[in-house]
Amino acid sequence: LITFFDRVSSPANTRPEIVGNGQAAGVDFNRIENQVGVSSAWSITEETTLSGMYGYSIDRGLSDAYAILNRNSHNLSGGVFHRPSPYWSIGLTSQAGFNTFTQRFQNDSTSYGAGPVVSFRPNQFITLTAGVQYTVIRFGTSGQITDRSDFSGVTWQGSATHTLSENLSHSVTFASGADSGLGSNYTESTRVGYQVIWRFIERMAVTGSFDYQLITQSSSVDGFALITVDTGTFAVPISFVANDEATLYQASLGTGYQITDRTSVNLAYNYLKRSSRFSSRSFDVNTVTLAFNYQF
Repeated sequence: LITFFDRVSSPANTRPEIVGNGQAAGVDFNRIENQVGVSSAWSITEETTLSGMYGYSIDRGLSDAYAILNRNSHNLSGGVFHRPSPYWSIGLTSQAGFNTFTQRFQNDSTSYGAGPVVSFRPNQFITLTAGVQYTVIRFGTSGQITDRSDFSGVTWQGSATHTLSENLSHSVTFASGADSGLGSNYTESTRVGYQVIWRFIERMAVTGSFDYQLITQSSSVDGFALITVDTGTFAVPISFVANDEATLYQASLGTGYQITDRTSVNLAYNYLKRSSRFSSRSFDVNTVTLAFNYQF
């Protein structure tokens, strides 16, 4: 099976490193990402499958305030999966990524990772999954920030899903990893989340969730980023305290309605509380999201 895809997204979210400091630029983070690529899956036997994916992504800010994070990315991933019994699935996955930042503020990076995954489904109501990777992220010196830290270590993720009834289910997810930072080379994060879904009528459901996230920046800078646009060049204040650590608590409640087999609408409220070891970098955020979905 070979699939060609082009995915466009513009989620209503932010980054955990942003602290705002009372300036509008601190929260003006709307972005759009387009990923085009190809994926494939090959069933070698009835129990064993090979898979692979290549994607090229363009990530751009919808405002000039965070053009420093505009980047182009090449991403490769692959895996082999085997089902030794109806209850178990085991596998080995690997990935590689290459990031280039167009504004030359963040340092370009290359990442690699590989490790085992396992899934256990003792019955039709419970599914458990877990994966571990050894991840390496190397950073260049092409950017303006002076952070020279690289990342290497064990990253992990997993989930547990329980179907209580035909209309009610809940799940727990957990993950730990690192990604390109903002004002630093990378940001480490540990995250635990809980979600419950209640489909109280055939075409309508209510979803509630709670997330806990702990982040640590590798290093940081204080100063201004020079942003060049068609109308000229201007400076955006970028200020990060060295070794900033923060805890983020997030709760959300939403509902959705399946209008047709291909069309749905969703409405959600989200509350985010950022608690930093620096009191000036702690804040609350309230977000309301309205989404219209159509499946081609």
